[in-house]
Amino acid sequence: MAGDTAGLTAHASDMERRAVDAERDTDNVKKAQYMQDKVGEEFTGMISGVTNFGLFVELENTVEGLVHVSYLTDDYYHYDQKHYAMIGERSGNVFRIGDELDIRVVNVNVEEASVDFEIVGMKKRKSRKSPDRPKVIEGGDRRERSGKKSNNRTRLTGDPKKDGNRTGAKRKKKPFYENAPSAKRKKGRRNKKKS
Repeated sequence: MAGDTAGLTAHASDMERRAVDAERDTDNVKKAQYMQDKVGEEFTGMISGVTNFGLFVELENTVEGLVHVSYLTDDYYHYDQKHYAMIGERSGNVFRIGDELDIRVVNVNVEEASVDFEIVGMKKRKSRKSPDRPKVIEGGDRRERSGKKSNNRTRLTGDPKKDGNRTGAKRKKKPFYENAPSAKRKKGRRNKKKS
């Protein structure tokens, strides 16, 4: 009998957890549906969570959304895990749990039950526009591109004494084992002689 009750209680607990998860997921989907037509509108909210990828902001109507770190455009922000805060590198701005923010709804994804916010008044990043046509990079000698032609090129004669290391003649490469320090080579030879 005790074995049956233990199995039943475990099953009941598992079912209760699944029901709570289903309720939470349903709430999030309904909140996302509610916010779907509010894209572009501004609200006041409170920071409810801080992570290395952004700030979670909860509105007065209990809708929670994310201000992604890429939307924090006025500075480069570092996540301080000890204080649960985002701290601006240059400005020293600090965002912590409990701070009030004015936010704007940027995006709503009902399938993922997610709402994205941005902070009102934050400078927008300059978007880089690509030129109408691609930039052509010309090859060739630098001196020729700058308009100066140079005839001061060094000509090789083929004589190693005159040309130095710039000759076309290749030196014979040593086998890799001859590049080892001489003490190691000697030890290797001694070991071969002993055997």
